[in-house]
Amino acid sequence: MKKILVLFTCLTVFYTANSQQGSFDTTFGTNGLTVTPIGNDFCMGHSMVVLSDGKILMAGQARFGSYKITLVRYTAEGIIDESFGTDGVVTTEIDNSDFAYSLVVQPDNKILVGGYSYDGNDYYAIVVRYNEDGSLEQSFGENGISKTGLANSETMVLQDDGKIILSVYKTSV
Repeated sequence: MKKILVLFTCLTVFYTANSQQGSFDTTFGTNGLTVTPIGNDFCMGHSMVVLSDGKILMAGQARFGSYKITLVRYTAEGIIDESFGTDGVVTTEIDNSDFAYSLVVQPDNKILVGGYSYDGNDYYAIVVRYNEDGSLEQSFGENGISKTGLANSETMVLQDDGKIILSVYKTSV
């Protein structure tokens, strides 16, 4: 039996848990929904993981004048986890506009976010590494941020040996 749990970060994102198949789990959030408005007027969640303790971590972007990478952590019940970042939310600004599309949690509970950044002229594939509490992991890349070449990225995986694989695409060669 499965019920559908829903998290809203301005757009709908679905999370499935064990319960009656195809129905909303009304014990999750408020009547089966969690709504988290972030930023000035637009935000979007692109990737989610359920952590080993049952908490839910979501990555995407929100607009605060420009787009920033945005992470939000919820309890297993769909309530924002205020022990993460600032009141449950972490935002990271790299350049003019920054977008998070993929999310991986490493075995040591460090958080990897893959995506891309736009500096006003060019796009760069990025990987950002956070500590479990949402702070940038300073020993990774440059102060927690690795910016790689002129490309966009929307997918990332972690190999068993710890190497990060990032898929990238370019609009011109």
